[in-house]
Amino acid sequence: MGIAKNITIGGPAVSAASWFVSGIQYRSLATTYTNTSTSTSGTAVSAVINSFAQPTITASNSSVTSTRAATVYIDNAPAAGTNMTLTNTHALWVENGSVYIDSAISSTSISTGSLIVNGGVAVGGDLFSSLIHSISGTLTNTPSASQSAWNTMTADGVNWLDGSFTIMEDYYGSSGTPVRGAIQIHNGSNGTSTNAMFIGTMTNNDLRLGCNDSTKLTIQQAGRVGIGTSSPGAFLEVSGSVSSTIDAGGSGVAYFLKTGGLVSMTGPLLSINVSIKSSNAVLAGAGFYTTSYARLKKDFTKLDNSIADAMVKVEPLLFRYKNDDESVPLQLEYKAQDSLRVGLPHCLNFSKDESMIVENPNLDSEGY
Repeated sequence: MGIAKNITIGGPAVSAASWFVSGIQYRSLATTYTNTSTSTSGTAVSAVINSFAQPTITASNSSVTSTRAATVYIDNAPAAGTNMTLTNTHALWVENGSVYIDSAISSTSISTGSLIVNGGVAVGGDLFSSLIHSISGTLTNTPSASQSAWNTMTADGVNWLDGSFTIMEDYYGSSGTPVRGAIQIHNGSNGTSTNAMFIGTMTNNDLRLGCNDSTKLTIQQAGRVGIGTSSPGAFLEVSGSVSSTIDAGGSGVAYFLKTGGLVSMTGPLLSINVSIKSSNAVLAGAGFYTTSYARLKKDFTKLDNSIADAMVKVEPLLFRYKNDDESVPLQLEYKAQDSLRVGLPHCLNFSKDESMIVENPNLDSEGY
């Protein structure tokens, strides 16, 4: 049946045949439709039972603008009237089956309402993710060069607050008492550096960071940090080491000789296994501890008197580095060359360089 004019179905005096999902104004019956035009083993492009073709809207007068147009318009969800309570209202209800949208959907296409999906959502394919969520603020902004991102979430500063932070993403495990994690953003100005971003657990559980599906860094719920270990025994524990070559690869120390000019030390001056490496001084409030355990060592040899006497000959000295100005306080050390000169190479890790000639016998040693 074709309808060429406007028609109103039902009205305020219509009696309901059913107050459930059978429909009280208009409902198409469950009917079997037979395709007789597609050949054997053929493929029909689509099969649609009820459809609306794209209409064209024109105007008799020139330069007419319509601020919004739609092929199908639903004014609103049902409203509760006299003696009626509606606990869940929807402008559009799909009981079963999937919904296919053959174009992009964004916060602007949803407008000021809600898109609630009580099931699976497929984005760009057939892999579904479970999504039951209500959103305030902006879920997806239109990509722009200034954002440099396909998806952005902007908080409204009113909903989903944790103090001054908005919870942008919330994660729960499957347990009845689940581990909870969250990504939060501060609602203050970026002009204050302490207005931060938070990524972590919301329950009393550790936070782990990793690479290649393997934990590399652990922050325990008590505040301890472990690198290379998930059970740190101190507020910072580093487990593991790498071989570190000092002054290697042409990026080492350069010396100026009085007689020969520039000598570049391309190393290695020293190569040892280290767990922590610092490019500048290390400040300790209470000092450093190193372990000395006999079960880990071998080849014990007693010192003879000559070595003991040599240790006394090495004098502690105050010094500054050559690139320090006079305002830098003097530092205390033993000169490495003095230890070599008195026969104590055991105290040093070193590599000899034949280009380092003796210029000052009181300071230098051949090759060092």
